[in-house]
Amino acid sequence: MKHRASIGIEISAHEVRGACIRSSAGGIQLTAVGSIPTPPHSVDSEGMLEAQVIGAAVRHLCAQLDPKVNQVVVGITGCNLVARVMEIPPVPDPEVRSVLRGEMDHYRILPAGQSAFDFYRLPDPPNHESEESEEAVSRVLLMGAEERLVASYRAVVDASSLNLVAVEPGAIAVLRALYPMVTSEDAMATVILSASGTDILITHEGALQFYRRVDTGVPELRSQSLAAETAAGQGNKRALGGPLSLADDEEYVEEEAASPGQSDELFNRQAISLLMTEVQRSIDYYLREYPTAGERMIVRFAIDAPDAPDLFGVMTQYLRSSAEMASVVDTLPVAPEAAAILLGDDAFRYTTAIGLGLRGHSGYEHAPMLDLGIGDRVIVERRLAPRVMMASMSASGLILAGTMIAALIVGGNINRADRTFKQTKTELTTLTQETAAKVSVLDRQKNLTTAILKRDKPLRQAIEYVSASVSRNASLTSLAIDQSGAIFLSGEAFAPKTVADIMDTINLSPTLDPIRLSNLQRVETDKLVGIKFDLQTAFAQPVATTAAPKPAGPTGATQGGS
Repeated sequence: MKHRASIGIEISAHEVRGACIRSSAGGIQLTAVGSIPTPPHSVDSEGMLEAQVIGAAVRHLCAQLDPKVNQVVVGITGCNLVARVMEIPPVPDPEVRSVLRGEMDHYRILPAGQSAFDFYRLPDPPNHESEESEEAVSRVLLMGAEERLVASYRAVVDASSLNLVAVEPGAIAVLRALYPMVTSEDAMATVILSASGTDILITHEGALQFYRRVDTGVPELRSQSLAAETAAGQGNKRALGGPLSLADDEEYVEEEAASPGQSDELFNRQAISLLMTEVQRSIDYYLREYPTAGERMIVRFAIDAPDAPDLFGVMTQYLRSSAEMASVVDTLPVAPEAAAILLGDDAFRYTTAIGLGLRGHSGYEHAPMLDLGIGDRVIVERRLAPRVMMASMSASGLILAGTMIAALIVGGNINRADRTFKQTKTELTTLTQETAAKVSVLDRQKNLTTAILKRDKPLRQAIEYVSASVSRNASLTSLAIDQSGAIFLSGEAFAPKTVADIMDTINLSPTLDPIRLSNLQRVETDKLVGIKFDLQTAFAQPVATTAAPKPAGPTGATQGGS
């Protein structure tokens, strides 16, 4: 799943480190890095975390890096983490977890039912098809821890009010941080040295091919007493690589330690010699079993120690292969604020946190990804006794029958309610139409009643008189009467004298008030010149009940009166 921005958090016994990665249209960028001391007594000897205490520290660190980012990827580095390469039958991916669960229970790798693990399929060796074997196998990298340990990491993120993306092993995060270098090399060995141990990962053309873990960490490489040195040397002779470890009958030849030189009082050269012997043996084993890798390969060291450059200088004295320190700054765009912090030895401190933050970003989709936060998702199948199965089938049948009867009853009720609804809706529509018809009849009766009440005014006689008062040289264009009895006349004439004659004739009516001229306007066209006029009069009070006399002026039909 891709994210626009995420923060990688590495929690160790001494320090909490974080790195913020942001994606944009121009690509990804490391925008900020930072660290704070781990609160005292918040991490016990087994690696269990105090959720509330470290959650507050993580929340404070994320607020310093970028307060707008709430996607967090947490890394497990300094605790009891199991990592092995296992050979299983070639089964589909959905069945791999069940097979690994059985193998873990058989070999008692982790407590049954109390483990959280994830896997990564390793590619087949180059000579896989040519080997004659009785049964084909697939190689799987298994990494896991106890469920209660992983649950404490999930609880830390819950206490910090952030969104957890994954709980990932630190070695996988470092490999992702170096992924641009990994893809550019035909064969490359990555040696990750931390306080809990050493991880050896070998990639070929960008694909992880080989993994091995040695229980020798940075504390064992420090100068200690002779007894501690002997114990560290014996512990390093025991390689933890699963099926990829060297064969038991292979001759083991311990390289002679280099002549004592500088840093004798700082480092345990015997432990360093034993560790570099195991690293070189792993490289030689891979070059022998994978001829396509060539004759030599480069080794890149990721060391989580304050004096990483000094320790690297001593370790390379016991290694035959060419080696260099791994740096993420050379392959990842870095913001100026983060670049100011990643100077000198600090450039190697945040490799794991940067790799965690790169999870899910563009360009790193094909890098290995694990998530121990998914827990133990294996579903164990149980065989039921016949009686139990019959009882279960009977109960299921009763539940099914009851469900069918309830469905029929509910369906009948729904049908009846639907019919009642439709009938009621039809009745309501009919009643609405009847009410509208009654309202229309009442409106018409109201209009008739109003007209009857206004019949005291001689409308017909007044209109006939006004029409007769218009001479032949004029015409009416509008004749209107309002509710108050006012009469409005509009017309056209050829001369003002014609308008004056019309006004004089109307003034002779005893039924009407004296006429008033509202508007007189001269109109000129291409062919005619005339006058538009607006007149106004009203019924006299009291209104005469007799018919109005005929006007004395000339009478006749109007020219287009209205």
